Amino acid sequence: MYIFYLFSFIGVTFFSLFLWSDVNKKQTFGKRPLYLLISLLILALIGVFILATSIVGYYTKPLPKPAAETLQQSPLKQDFLDILATGVDSLFVFPAFTIISIAYLLCFFLLEYSIHCQRIEKSFLTNDFRMKLKSFYWLLFPLVSISIASCIIYALKEPLALLEEIRERGLFQRGIPLGILYFNFLMGFSLFYFLITVNINNNIFNLQRGVIRKQTILFNTLFGVIFLCTIYFVFFNGFGLEKDFRIFGLVPSSHLPIEIFTILNVVYVIRLYTEYFYQRLLNLDKTIEKYIETVELKNDLINLVLASPVSEDINIIKSAVAESIERSMRNLVVNEYRITGTYVLRRTENWLKVDSSELIYEYCTPLIKTPGLNLKKQTKAQLNDLILRKSYDIDRIMKSKKEDLNDWGEQVIKNVFDTNKEYIIDPLPKEFLGLQRFIGLYPIINMGRVDGIVIVFKDSFEFLFPEEQNAIKDMIDDLKVIFAIIEGKRVQSEKNRLQGEMDTARRIQTSILPKTVDIPGYDTACFMETTTEVGGDAYDFFATENGNYLGIGDVSGHGLPAGITALIQQAAFQSSIFTSLAIGIPAKPYMIYNIVNNVLCRLNSERIGSDKFMTQNYFLEKDGHFIHAGAHEIALLYFNKEEKMIELKDCAKKTAYMGLTSSIDAKDSEGSFDMAEGDILVIYSDGIIEAKDHFYNQYGIANLKHLILTHSEHSAAEIVKKIVSVVKEHAKEGDMKKYAGKLADDISLIVLKKLK
Repeated sequence: MYIFYLFSFIGVTFFSLFLWSDVNKKQTFGKRPLYLLISLLILALIGVFILATSIVGYYTKPLPKPAAETLQQSPLKQDFLDILATGVDSLFVFPAFTIISIAYLLCFFLLEYSIHCQRIEKSFLTNDFRMKLKSFYWLLFPLVSISIASCIIYALKEPLALLEEIRERGLFQRGIPLGILYFNFLMGFSLFYFLITVNINNNIFNLQRGVIRKQTILFNTLFGVIFLCTIYFVFFNGFGLEKDFRIFGLVPSSHLPIEIFTILNVVYVIRLYTEYFYQRLLNLDKTIEKYIETVELKNDLINLVLASPVSEDINIIKSAVAESIERSMRNLVVNEYRITGTYVLRRTENWLKVDSSELIYEYCTPLIKTPGLNLKKQTKAQLNDLILRKSYDIDRIMKSKKEDLNDWGEQVIKNVFDTNKEYIIDPLPKEFLGLQRFIGLYPIINMGRVDGIVIVFKDSFEFLFPEEQNAIKDMIDDLKVIFAIIEGKRVQSEKNRLQGEMDTARRIQTSILPKTVDIPGYDTACFMETTTEVGGDAYDFFATENGNYLGIGDVSGHGLPAGITALIQQAAFQSSIFTSLAIGIPAKPYMIYNIVNNVLCRLNSERIGSDKFMTQNYFLEKDGHFIHAGAHEIALLYFNKEEKMIELKDCAKKTAYMGLTSSIDAKDSEGSFDMAEGDILVIYSDGIIEAKDHFYNQYGIANLKHLILTHSEHSAAEIVKKIVSVVKEHAKEGDMKKYAGKLADDISLIVLKKLK
């Protein structure tokens, strides 16, 4: 049996060390590997001790004469297996048994403690565990004392044997037989050992349901092994003093019951494997299941928040908080130490506050330290009202130093914003003593930004249990999703509102623009397309008995500010012509330019504060004669008779852009030209010629001129349609691909073809 034990000892030791090395690499195990290593060392020492007893027994026990002669002749050739098969001095059996039993007890105890120490510490049960250990110490003391006494008796076996001989000769009548003495020690040792194992099973590692995974296999096996050993010694072992047990018919033995101790090695490795390997696999499976469940719950939560109206958002937040708190209470062992209050601060724009009394869970206190305000005298409703009325200016908190904030609650909130981590108020201010024993602030962080804070209260305990920490983590994860969707819904609602306003502005702009440019004696067509909802291009015309006015312009930039500038320009254009008609003085193009420029400078720059300016040209046509003024793009004029194209460069020179300064006079920019039958005038904004392909090549004036020349026989509407389609085809893989089907700039186009 020594051989069998040897193989079990070596196998268990190496397998255990392998598991320990794997566990030791993972920081999540904390101090557990330390206690496990001590347990393994004790197990190794037990094995060495048992093997050593067999070797010592071989060299100290008298051998038969042939065997002794063989050993004297060749001691180095003695087979090691023979040594292991040799018994020990039968008087040493009981001391060895006590030493091994106590070592196994400590080995198993440290193994079990290594399994549970982290849970004990995290669940704040350390003091309770130490209190329970006191009973273990009181029982361990006599157990160790008996073992030490048995070793002393073995050391004094020669003097005691002499006393036995004296007693037998009648010289000393009060000697105690060693067999009887060891028998009494055996009964006492077994009794205390049984009490210890029962105490460990039923008391020490049975702290709280749900905290300690109670497993009795170790100490029940230990109990059974010691019981079997006791039976073995009582009925098969006379401890080397056969004459003292002759009346019982006992036969002395010099062997330890190694086959029974081998069972302990097997149980040890089973418990070690179960906890440090198999249980980890189970935990991994549970983690995966929980992750899948969490993902499903998150999807359900997202769908719920997305589908719910804004009025239901508060109820969803309330349900998430209540469910998390109730979950922590279900798993909590000591219910009187539970979370007693929670409320949620949510960030809305630049403010942090509680949205509704529905988000105040059970008994909470506001983060207020106000002289003269006694929180203890406030009712729950009054405390809730104080919480609801308190809001925090995030900008002021972030920009101020903590010592510069006079409000204590703002100082606490600043700690969370500065660190983006949970903050436990410790020590609590005297105003809260008697009301709360724990106040913790837990941030809800989304994309590095604090979107809210969960404030947790306890009135009977200073810490959170692991179950409560997990529940708060789950709550924060849920609130993070809820808050993000609520904010997204708010942003989308605001975007829809702005989109509606932009649509209204676009409708106003397109409504003000003339659908057609009706100038007698001309085939006309016009087109405008904006790159955003509201564009900065504008064209207009006004037919009077003094002539036909025509204007085209382009505001810098895009969007609503550019559109407002364009609308102001159009209104001023129309007003100046109406005024000229009212006073009976024909308005020339440069006069209109000066008037509109002054209006833009006064309203747009001085009052609105906009930095927008624009290029603009005004034309006055009468009987085929055109007068123009301003500064815009170069217009193109096709002469049908000569079949040639010229650039009206005067349209782009000689005056400042409109809206920059009122100290200009556009008279110097005046120019004129005449149109005959078949001649074509093309007026456009720079979006036409600056459209880019995928090589960043602009469409350009040259291409536009060529297009007009090749389509000069077509109508004005056909020319406009062709120009627009060709320009967009040019920019298809360039600007239009880059800007989601839009050109990079607004385009406006007016084509006039002189009729007979």
